[in-house]
Amino acid sequence: MEPRRRLTESLTARVIALGGGLVMLAIALIFIYLLWVVLPIFLPARIEPGAPVPLAAEPARLVDVNESAELGLRFLAVGRAEFFELDSGAPSRTVNLRQAISRATLIDGPLPRYLLTYADGALEVLEARYQVSFENENRTLTPDLQPSFSSNPLAGLDLRPMRDYQLVLQDDRWLLLGLTDSSIKVSPLAEPTPGQPLHRGPAAELEL
Repeated sequence: MEPRRRLTESLTARVIALGGGLVMLAIALIFIYLLWVVLPIFLPARIEPGAPVPLAAEPARLVDVNESAELGLRFLAVGRAEFFELDSGAPSRTVNLRQAISRATLIDGPLPRYLLTYADGALEVLEARYQVSFENENRTLTPDLQPSFSSNPLAGLDLRPMRDYQLVLQDDRWLLLGLTDSSIKVSPLAEPTPGQPLHRGPAAELEL
């Protein structure tokens, strides 16, 4: 066999062997990656404590965290809402409410909405909004708190007989649920078009 031919066949065999080895290595790496991704499913769940966040001087009616776990929001009894950074506890923005609040609850739904009860018994729905902006490749998250509706559909609602109440969103319909000593009251709130005021319909009462 000619030396040139033997050299060509030898190089070809080595290239094929190297290619096969790289293919096997790639398959092994893919398997290791999939195992690393899937393995946590079979491990027991655990919760690790995060960094402590200093409390405000005034008592808070509700404390919540935004979807990306970057900012916290607390509603203070004195009538103030404070956004703060979770990693340091430093204040990000303060929103003054129209008066002191006696209760604040999170409304279950796709958006961060809150049902506030003021000291005079009035109710209001507020929505937290987080605007993301970029300047010189720096990401900035700007929070805001605005009324969810163009008018307050809960104004004038008598809550005195209710021991507990909550606002829920079900199948694109707003329902105000109230619990008394003997019944559950369901008041539907319909929004005909986006951005228009809600209208409170007749309440249904279920005896307990």
